[in-house]
Amino acid sequence: MTAPAPTRLKKRLRLQALLLLIAIPWAHVYAQPETTASLVARADSIKRSDYPAFKVLLKALAERQDLKPAERNLYNYLRGWEIGYDGEQAPALKLLNQVLLDSSDPNLKFRALATIVNVMTVGRDYQGAFENLNKMLEVLPSVIDETAKNQGLLTAALMHNSVGQYESGLQYAEKLLGGGTVLGSAECPAEQIKVEALFWLKRINPESAEIKRALDACTRLNDSVFGNLIRTYPARMYLDLRQPDAAITMLGENYEAVQKTGYARLRSEFDFLLAKAWSEKGNDAMTEQFARSAIEKAVKNEFSGPVVEATQLLYQLAKRRGNLNEALAYHEKFAKADKAHLDQISARQLGYEMVKQQAYADRLQIESLSQKNQLLNLEQSLSDKAVANARLSIALLLTFLALVAFFAARIYRSRQHFRALAEQDALTSVYARRRFLELAESMLENARKQGLEVCLLMIDLDQFKQINDVHGHTAGDAVLAATISAARALLSSETNMPGGILGRLGGEEFALLIPTSAKKASALAERLRGAIGATETRYMDITIRISASFGLVSSAQSGYALRQLLINGDQALYRAKRAGRNQVALWA
Repeated sequence: MTAPAPTRLKKRLRLQALLLLIAIPWAHVYAQPETTASLVARADSIKRSDYPAFKVLLKALAERQDLKPAERNLYNYLRGWEIGYDGEQAPALKLLNQVLLDSSDPNLKFRALATIVNVMTVGRDYQGAFENLNKMLEVLPSVIDETAKNQGLLTAALMHNSVGQYESGLQYAEKLLGGGTVLGSAECPAEQIKVEALFWLKRINPESAEIKRALDACTRLNDSVFGNLIRTYPARMYLDLRQPDAAITMLGENYEAVQKTGYARLRSEFDFLLAKAWSEKGNDAMTEQFARSAIEKAVKNEFSGPVVEATQLLYQLAKRRGNLNEALAYHEKFAKADKAHLDQISARQLGYEMVKQQAYADRLQIESLSQKNQLLNLEQSLSDKAVANARLSIALLLTFLALVAFFAARIYRSRQHFRALAEQDALTSVYARRRFLELAESMLENARKQGLEVCLLMIDLDQFKQINDVHGHTAGDAVLAATISAARALLSSETNMPGGILGRLGGEEFALLIPTSAKKASALAERLRGAIGATETRYMDITIRISASFGLVSSAQSGYALRQLLINGDQALYRAKRAGRNQVALWA
């Protein structure tokens, strides 16, 4: 007889409960916690694509006591990478150097070396960074692991881009992208470095296929950091093309994703570009909001390009509003940031040149010693009859050593030439800001000791922004070069006037420090004003003329402190601007 329905239901439930009791122990067996090896490997694989999850994994690994030596070394490498990513160079280098000492894995040691190069670059130890880069490139051919090799090529490309060697950076990036191996997470940063090189070499536009291919690769790999770094280049090009709306749209669509990366440089750059775009549209409120945000989000005490440019925007904004005190405060901050940024660029380029020249000198020295040893061995083995030939060889050696000395002298001269380039404004050939400030401090100190009067002329070209807006930045550069050429010609003809120091402080603003009285400096300023006003610049099929305003201040009024002279000179310059431009105003 068939059991009643309630009885059958009870039996079925008891059977299910029994099966569940049997399954529970086995479910526990198959739900074992993730092993430390897989945790470390997973953290390594997502450090760029999902940085917040990467940090969570590292925190979990820090509490594990069962890490094997190889896993511990990989964890230390990732921890060093994380700390360096967050901007703490010293502890990052300590961990990475520990990996070099402890690990027997050549591929991991190579990756640690590549990361050390990156961290040293961020820490501004440029000579050390390029020395380690050379070591890394020497062992690159022997590296088997494709991931490590990709990281090495990425580092080489990035470092060469950082010193303006964009052709070399492009070659390393294309070597990586065309290597025929599976790039994995390296594909997106390699594409970013390639786009950066092409941007500075002026070989792409905002709609170029290279940009689309790079963004597609980063989207596919879910790499928000490098993907959005790529977007900064078309945004800059849109701004150069006077298309601020296109820049705002591109940046705005990806703004939230950038904030989630936690990457200070990228967040700061996005905000600066938005500030510049809103400035082009004449929206002062949005310009101020994003410019301040760009400064706040940057790495503390680091004067990056976005910080310098955002500070300059705030200075120009306060100046345009007629807020003199705020403009002066921002001008001081801009001067400090710009000088530090230029110092950083010069130091990076100088570090590259010094390592490059030192490597060349080392090769010459090794070749010289090798030749010398060969000749000594040859002389010892020769018979008396062959001594004459040996002496001839020694004469050749001496000639070779003379050539070494000659090339060493050339290396020294090239270093001096490189320093000179760093001190001179490339467009106008006057002193760059950093060198002008150094020479001005020295002149003022000497004048103070001798009790001589010194005058500072602040020079600003009138309505210069309109030339850039109407005719383009190339026309603006031509006007700047022609105008300052005329000013320098007049200064060189002033036989009764002692030599002064002329420097470019930034943009269309210049300064002349000259040891003379306020009366003579005022007369000189009037002659300069006339020379600049009479200068005509031919660009394409148009003639452009421009005027200049002058602010004059004397050490007899303001003392010998350069900072105070610059502040008072700016105040006098603003008064000349407000009074109608194309005139000289004396600080009172």
